[in-house]
Amino acid sequence: MHLSHKPGEVMQVDWADDTAAVIDTDTGEIIPAYVFVATLPYSGYSYVEAFFSMNQESWTTAHVNAYKYFGGVTRIIQCDNLKTDVQKHGKDEVVLNKSYQDLALLIKHTTTYKGLKPLYSEYKKSRDKEKYLRGREREIILFEASARALKAAGVGDKLPDLAKLREEYSRLSEEKDRLYAEYGSLKKRMREYDAVKQNIDSILSPNRGQEQDKAL
Repeated sequence: MHLSHKPGEVMQVDWADDTAAVIDTDTGEIIPAYVFVATLPYSGYSYVEAFFSMNQESWTTAHVNAYKYFGGVTRIIQCDNLKTDVQKHGKDEVVLNKSYQDLALLIKHTTTYKGLKPLYSEYKKSRDKEKYLRGREREIILFEASARALKAAGVGDKLPDLAKLREEYSRLSEEKDRLYAEYGSLKKRMREYDAVKQNIDSILSPNRGQEQDKAL
C-alpha cells in the first residue's frame, strides 16, 4: 500500500538493527556503536548518527541533531518499528504463555494418570466397588478427571513421554523469560521515546511556526 506524505510533516526515527564498530586506536578494542537513523519520508532525506549508548540522553541528542541537520521541525515524529516490535512481542508472549500453560497441564494430567492408574485398575476389577471406593474417592475422581483432560488434548492410548514433556517445558520456560525481558525492555524504550518526544516538542516549539514553513 502506497503511503503519501506531506513535506515537513513526518520524521521517522529508530535505532538500526545492526550495530557499527569503532576501533580504539590505542588499545585495539572494538567498541560497538548504536546507529540512530532519521528519515523524512516525503523527500527521502536521512540523517545518521552513531552513539555508544541507546539511553535517553543519546535519544534526545539524536533528535535535536537531526532537526538541526534538516533545518526545520516536523509536526510528527514516528517510531513505527519500535511500536511494531512492542506489539509483536506482546502477541508472541500471549501465544507462548498459552503453549506454556497447556504443556504444564499436560504434564500434570499425565503424571496423575500414570500415578493413579494401578489404583484405578484395582477399582475397576473390584467386585464391591462401593466398598473399594470408600477412602479412595478423591484419587478415583482425580484419575478420571485426568483421563478426560488427556482425551480432550488428543492423547490416545499411548501416554506422552514425561521426560520429553519436562524438557520441552524447561525450554519454553527459558523462552518465556527471554521474551518477557525483551518485552519489558521495549516497553521501557517506548516510555523513554514518549518522554523524549515531549521534551523535544517543548524545546523546539517556540520556533515551530517559523521552521515548519521550511521545505524538508
